[in-house]
Amino acid sequence: MSPSPARLVAAVALTLAGCGCDAAHEPAPTPPSPAMHHPDRARLDSLYAVRFPDELFAVWRLARELRPEAPRRAFDALGVALCGPFDLLAGERPPEDLPMPLHWRFTYAPPELFTVASGDTDGLQWGYWFDTPESPSAVARWWARDAYEIGGDATSLHGALIGWAEDRIESSRENEEDDPDYADAYRAEIEAATALREALVASARAADAWPPSPPRRRPTVPTPDGMGLVVDEAEVGPRLDLGAIERRLREGACDAVVTEARGASQPGRALGLARAVWARGDCQDAHPAAAEVMARAYDALGRGALAEVVRAHQAHRDAPSVHLTRE
Repeated sequence: MSPSPARLVAAVALTLAGCGCDAAHEPAPTPPSPAMHHPDRARLDSLYAVRFPDELFAVWRLARELRPEAPRRAFDALGVALCGPFDLLAGERPPEDLPMPLHWRFTYAPPELFTVASGDTDGLQWGYWFDTPESPSAVARWWARDAYEIGGDATSLHGALIGWAEDRIESSRENEEDDPDYADAYRAEIEAATALREALVASARAADAWPPSPPRRRPTVPTPDGMGLVVDEAEVGPRLDLGAIERRLREGACDAVVTEARGASQPGRALGLARAVWARGDCQDAHPAAAEVMARAYDALGRGALAEVVRAHQAHRDAPSVHLTRE
């Protein structure tokens, strides 16, 4: 018989306490079903204008069980901190003068990406990916200060964190073999990460987010970040050749590509062309015009919330900090 989520939470607490990770020592009740009603649900929906899945609140409940005094740090043993909407759940206040979707939005973050967790290297982030504002289609991972490549191979935050825990366990095992002088430290890392993985799996089962399934999104428009855009083919026309577009941009044709996007009759095509310009640092002078085309295309596709993200992001793309909530 598998241990209950509450017992696993207690086990994680003892494991993390033993490795000096300062976790909570008292387990909480078993997580509720995914149909839970959270008092902050309507508030998050209103502030972000997208609908986060119920499992976000299940992750938050688990985090509060693991480390009630600092739930956003519940996954420290994995090098992961909860952020974004979790900052509001932790009691911080929305920014006074900026839209909430700009919170934790880095300079080249696509409009579809809403960050909910951060890592401990190179701007590592996980976020729900919203092809449409109604519900996320994947959980994406990227390094904001590294190569502009975004992977969306998880369908839930639980699944993304479980996968990351497994990667950390494997890495620590390799380090233990390669560096036996620090074997005790690596074994402690493995024990802590394994306990967190088990707690996450139990929480995922309770939230109907386990076992994992591959994302079902089918992109039709290629984008520089690798995620692509999910748009009806009738809204795209002939398939865009991203390689040819990027060659033109490297040759300095930023304004010409924006002009082509502005004249496109299909919003999916316009969006794909403009996104290629907007994602390049060497096209900064054309970014405002590209953002305008992107916003109009999102509106035409019925994705008004993403259009507003583009408009706000472009207006404040050089903000000095991505952390906008207030204590």
